[in-house]
Amino acid sequence: MQKNRTKENTTTACSTDFSVCWEAILEKLKVDLVRPILNSQIGRVIVNLDKNKQDLTFWNDGTFEYILCNGAKIDANTHPELAVIYGEYVPDFSTGATIRHIPEGDTRILGDFQADALQNITGNFDVWGCEMGEGSGVFKKGASHNSWSGGQDYNMPTQMTFDASHVARTDDETRMKNLAVQFYVISKVLI
Repeated sequence: MQKNRTKENTTTACSTDFSVCWEAILEKLKVDLVRPILNSQIGRVIVNLDKNKQDLTFWNDGTFEYILCNGAKIDANTHPELAVIYGEYVPDFSTGATIRHIPEGDTRILGDFQADALQNITGNFDVWGCEMGEGSGVFKKGASHNSWSGGQDYNMPTQMTFDASHVARTDDETRMKNLAVQFYVISKVLI
């Protein structure tokens, strides 16, 4: 009997104030339908390109809380669902290693680490007796000096330089093409 009275009270409230009824329906939908969908997002890694959130250890957008993927320890009391997914630590993407999509049928195994590499660069230079050619590719003739031999004056190169910037893009590090991002993991549903 008590159950029916509650139902009658809700029905009366709905018939007299539609906004109260609508809020109750929305709250029920949130709990029954939306919350499980939102909870299923816990543990999902997202890419942050928002400069205003750069280097924040955690932040929220009103719906989710996000934790920076820097290998930090997970507090299982505060983030129990996240601890079930990742264990003791959030993923650590701060090592500078980038991800690389591999095509179907590739011989690499998912999760396999591949060290950096430098694309081969080449060049050559010719030597004719005491004379050195100009050099090509990464090689360039450097300093030379005059030499006297057998009554003849020779301009003898004494240096050949190797400089990859003559044929390739160079910098102070070897790297693959990349886009600066920070990875965050969804750690908690806030609504």
